[in-house]
Amino acid sequence: MTLPAPVFSRIAVGVDLSDSCLVAVGQSMSLARRCAAPVVLMMVEVEPASVDDLPTSLQGSETRLRAARRERLAVDRRELEALRQRLVGQGVEVSHLVATGDADHGVAATAADHGADLLVVGSHGRHGLSRMLLGSVAEKTVRFASSSVLVARGTSSAAEGGYERIVVGSDFSRRCEEALERAVAVAAPDAHIEVVHAWQVPYDLTAEGTIGAALAELRDELEEDVGRTGASLVEAWRQRGVRVTFRSVDGPARPALCERAVAAGADLVVVGSHGRRGLRRLVLGSVAEATVRHAPCSVLVVR
Repeated sequence: MTLPAPVFSRIAVGVDLSDSCLVAVGQSMSLARRCAAPVVLMMVEVEPASVDDLPTSLQGSETRLRAARRERLAVDRRELEALRQRLVGQGVEVSHLVATGDADHGVAATAADHGADLLVVGSHGRHGLSRMLLGSVAEKTVRFASSSVLVARGTSSAAEGGYERIVVGSDFSRRCEEALERAVAVAAPDAHIEVVHAWQVPYDLTAEGTIGAALAELRDELEEDVGRTGASLVEAWRQRGVRVTFRSVDGPARPALCERAVAAGADLVVVGSHGRRGLRRLVLGSVAEATVRHAPCSVLVVR
């Protein structure tokens, strides 16, 4: 099939040396080889809050705490360098850095400062004196990042050779067309890519009574319209040599993608960061965050 050109030119990976972050590193390396992109391993240390006018009785404890933190940071730096060394010679240019910041914005801000167009994080992190908290922070990273974000789940080798089973959320907006382009670009040559469009008649139009017949007619028209649009999308990609299937889901968008990911045994879900509001549209701002939280596999949020 005819694949889009490589879509990522610089990949940043949030590293806290947990098992989850190693999954993120592994998938990043696979994507970097595919895109011929360099990888930067980023460790963002959370600065402890300073306390003014600390009582004399506690100053000794604070001094010891800061010394322990410096020691921990030195160990982290050595482990980060060791991780980089293990990745050398795998066909990817790999660098590393340690920055300071807060848990909410630090990862996204550091990636932006270094010009990354893909930021990869694990879905869960390791708690501790100098660790990023990549559980809840993964969702906030998606919200604050200026680049696309991959929240990596599954195995470190899941992206090797391309993802095999991909579910793409679409509201037929331009941003979702870009999401599908990215999905095809990171897919294995024989991958199964399923585009999912979730739609429903708004609840405020579902009153019983005199509008029942009109409402049923509206629902039928919407279903037909979605089906036609989906068929056109599939045909356009078929002409490009890419096997894409389409599924229309009558129901809320937020659970639809995760349920389809489970049913399809997906190793990647791809969504746009924002969609279009309206009678037939997914709201892919909140949907993206909900998918990051609940999907059983890696999630790529495209910007």
